[in-house]
Amino acid sequence: MEIIVEVLGRNGRVSERVKCRGQHVGIGRSYHNDVILADPYVCPQHLELQFDPATSHWKVQDISSQNGTFRVGRGRLTQPQVLQSGDEFDLGETRIRVLLPAHEIAATRVLPSGRMLADYFALPVVAVALLIITLGVFAFARYLGQGTEIKLQELLLEALMFLAVPFVWACVWGMIGRVAVHDVRFGFHLSMGSLLVILVFVVSVLADFLAFGFSSENLALWLENGGEGLLLCGFLLASLWAATNLGRAARWILANGLAWGVIGVGLLAWVVNSDPYETQGQEVYRLKPPFARLQPAVELDTFMQSAEGLFTELDAAEKSS
Repeated sequence: MEIIVEVLGRNGRVSERVKCRGQHVGIGRSYHNDVILADPYVCPQHLELQFDPATSHWKVQDISSQNGTFRVGRGRLTQPQVLQSGDEFDLGETRIRVLLPAHEIAATRVLPSGRMLADYFALPVVAVALLIITLGVFAFARYLGQGTEIKLQELLLEALMFLAVPFVWACVWGMIGRVAVHDVRFGFHLSMGSLLVILVFVVSVLADFLAFGFSSENLALWLENGGEGLLLCGFLLASLWAATNLGRAARWILANGLAWGVIGVGLLAWVVNSDPYETQGQEVYRLKPPFARLQPAVELDTFMQSAEGLFTELDAAEKSS
C-alpha cells in the first residue's frame, strides 16, 4: 500500500512531499519515523497512519502526543478516525496533508510568458548590455546637467559609483532568493536594477518636459514621483516573484507598501528641505539643447561682436516697421 504525506509551509504551499509504502506510517520528530518533522512542538512519535485490510481504508490516530493533533475543520483528534484523501492535520506548528495515490491532481498549467521573459533577462549578455546602457544614460544625464567642463576621469569615477545602484539591488535580492528559494538569480536581478535606473531617468526627463510645457513645477513633482512609484512597485513585484515563494496578494501588498513608502519618505524629505520663501523657479537644465556644447567654442570678443551686429539689425528692423 502507498500513501503520500505533504508538509505544508506557512503560505500553504508544499515544502516537502513523502511517498510512504506499507500498511503503517509513523509521523513525528524521531528518526525512526517514516515522515520526520523538524518541529520542537511535535512529539518523537506523534501520529500514526494505519491501513485496515478489512475495510480497505486508512485510519489516523494520535499517539498520546503532548500537544495533540488537530484535524483541520473537525477539531482535536481523540480517537482513531477513517482517513479521507486530502485531509489536513496540525501537529505542533506544522501542517500536513495526507493523499492517496488516486487523488485527483490539478490540470497542467501553461508556462507563462513572463517566465520566459525572466529567463531572457537572466542571460549574462543581457545583464551586461543593460549595464552599458545604464552607464550611457548616466553620462548623458551628467552631460545635460553640467554647466562647466568636466574631466573624463571624474565622469568615469562618478559613473562607476552610479553603477553601484543596480549591483546593490542585485546583491540584496540575490541574498533574499538564496535564503527563501535557494536560487540567487543574480543576472536577472542585475538586469532589473539596471532597467529600473534607465526608466527612472526617462520618467524624470519626460516629467520635466511636461512641466515646462504646462508651466507647472508641481505637475513635474507629481508626475515624476508618481511614475517612479509605479516603476519601483513593478520592479519590486518582479524581484519578489523571482526571489520568494510569496503568494500574489502578499507580493502586491509588500511591493506597494515598500514602493509608496519610499516615495512618501522622499516627498517628505523634499518638503522639509525646501525653502518656503523661494521666489524664483528652479531652472530645468535638461530642456537646454543637449548638443549645443558640441559646437566649436568662440572667443568672447568674437561673440560680443556678433551679438552687437545682431542687436543693430534688430534696431534697424524695429525702426523700419
